Amino acid sequence: MIYQVMTGMRFMLLWLAGSLITIGVAILTAGLMLALVSIVVSISLLTGGTGTAPLVQASVLLAFAVTGAVIGLSDGSLQQAVLRQKYQAQFRGWRWLSVIGGSAGMLLAALALNLPLTRMLVTLRLPAAPELLFYGIMPVLLPMVGMSIARWFVLRRYVVGAWTWVLANIVAGLVLYSLIISFATGGLLLTLLPGLFVLVSPAIVTGFALLWLFQFNARSTFPDAFY
Repeated sequence: MIYQVMTGMRFMLLWLAGSLITIGVAILTAGLMLALVSIVVSISLLTGGTGTAPLVQASVLLAFAVTGAVIGLSDGSLQQAVLRQKYQAQFRGWRWLSVIGGSAGMLLAALALNLPLTRMLVTLRLPAAPELLFYGIMPVLLPMVGMSIARWFVLRRYVVGAWTWVLANIVAGLVLYSLIISFATGGLLLTLLPGLFVLVSPAIVTGFALLWLFQFNARSTFPDAFY
């Protein structure tokens, strides 16, 4: 019992650390992609085009897809390493399915945001607060859902009821967005500790979900021999 608690605590610490690294990678990648899209928009405007030119829209879609792929690669690699250490299994495909799921999720977010993004590029103005609140959840929730569905194909080989993993990621995304909005609209300052809690809140939900699944719903044998 003590051993399980200690290894579970180590798993959570590593899981949370990996989440923070991924958030840093996501911020850097999104910043780089935003800079590249801004250059494309500027070139389009200088050459007589508009902010809705096909090249601009294609660059936005590409930026979202690349950002999602990089997030998936970082998050999937770190999660796979932690899972392998905890459960002595390979979890093959976890990393690359994360890349596919992250990219697909961000592409869906880009398509959902096409109208407000186009309007913003044309008018160079942010949408109204309620609209911004509604659309803001797309790039937060959809990549998490996309990656969780992709990882489900691996996780279902190890545990029964792996669908709860997808549900946990939906809850994690909603928790993260709710906390961000609460701090932003409440005028609260994100100091170090509250800020860290907000950033790792999705990993807390998903980490405990995995511990619960493997503790109570693990299959009797792991399927690595069948890959």
